[in-house]
Amino acid sequence: YHPVPGLMENTPSSRNYENGFNTDLMVKDLGLAINAAQDVGAELPMGKTASGLYKRMSAAGNGRKDFSGLYRFFYDADNTAHSPGDERQTKGSGDPEIAARIH
Repeated sequence: YHPVPGLMENTPSSRNYENGFNTDLMVKDLGLAINAAQDVGAELPMGKTASGLYKRMSAAGNGRKDFSGLYRFFYDADNTAHSPGDERQTKGSGDPEIAARIH
């Protein structure tokens, strides 16, 4: 599903990244995959990178948000969770309405 809110109905991104596959579960699953790969001598460089990104998102207080919120987490200018109605603009869009629809 699409990580940008408002583009598709009934997706976590259109519900403030609620009621989806939460980021903490993604971190757990990526860890299991990375460990399994290591057990057979395989490297997962992209898996390790993704795991690190999701860990950062979780550590910032977004562990219960849907994993697709990674888009929003890195789209925000300062990588912090914003509350509804926050007037700060986001890097890239310059559109406070888009920023206000997230977190």
